[in-house]
Amino acid sequence: MSKVDKKALELGVPLKRPPVPPGRYVTAMVIDGYCRSAGHLPLREGSLSHVGPVAGSVSMEEAADSVRVATGNCVASIHAVIGSLSQVEQVLALFGYVNAVSGFVEHHLVTNAASEFLLELFGDTVGRHVRTSVGVAGLPLNAPLEIAVECRIRL
Repeated sequence: MSKVDKKALELGVPLKRPPVPPGRYVTAMVIDGYCRSAGHLPLREGSLSHVGPVAGSVSMEEAADSVRVATGNCVASIHAVIGSLSQVEQVLALFGYVNAVSGFVEHHLVTNAASEFLLELFGDTVGRHVRTSVGVAGLPLNAPLEIAVECRIRL
């Protein structure tokens, strides 16, 4: 087990039990040296960590927890298709979708927890990435957020 895989386990990433897709798609895919995860909800053993919109029924602290869960699920799915997180050469992009109440303008603060998680896991060089933070009116299962990650990998 690689150093990065061990760190992921320390951070609570379910490497041995990556999420099962709730529809007809795969949770991560490798193409031409890149791996992209599907959008992942903050599911822990099949249940959402928190339910509802951020700044409504979900506090900023709960949203940060949910982001770490969803990002961990992305990482677990990536691990499942590449075999070891040591194969990640560079995290390229993080895509964050935040279900928030009308008028909420701190989407970037919610997704920042995902950026911090990736930097903690992969380090400042490999973990540095670009990011998109978008507010949405709703997500599947009334999840507070959805996260997707793209990285370049060693073939």
